[in-house]
Amino acid sequence: MSQALAIRGISRGQAYLLLVLVIFLWGINWPVMKIGLENFTPFWLVAARLGVGAAVMFLALAATGRLRRPTRRDWPMLFAVGVLQMALFMPVVNTGMESVAAGRAAILAYTTPLWVVPGAVWLLGEKLTPLKLAGLALGIVGLALLFNPLELDWSS
Repeated sequence: MSQALAIRGISRGQAYLLLVLVIFLWGINWPVMKIGLENFTPFWLVAARLGVGAAVMFLALAATGRLRRPTRRDWPMLFAVGVLQMALFMPVVNTGMESVAAGRAAILAYTTPLWVVPGAVWLLGEKLTPLKLAGLALGIVGLALLFNPLELDWSS
């Protein structure tokens, strides 16, 4: 058993079961969001999901005695995740899913590494080696194959 599993007190079998559970739940998340958009606007669907999630997490932490106030050092990360991931990314994803199938939306949403490359080159001075360029090209080709923009109605 690996040291990380031993520290957490779980067996390899339990770790694999958790992995399968995460894959399943993450996989059904997108179709469930698509169904949710039939009854909520993109913003209110995010608000409902995050509200329920926050309440459950708050209760779980309180019940286990692990509820703590964030320290001053935590605030920049909380702000970045709260604003960039939650307040901006999730409503934009939901808005896009009103026009695109859930599977395509999931693929497009998680292509961030491809779109960060130009910014890393321009803003951070990242050097693109032939291997990095090959990886970027392969990612874009894979995205084009999976997303298949030829099937979209671009006039809509």
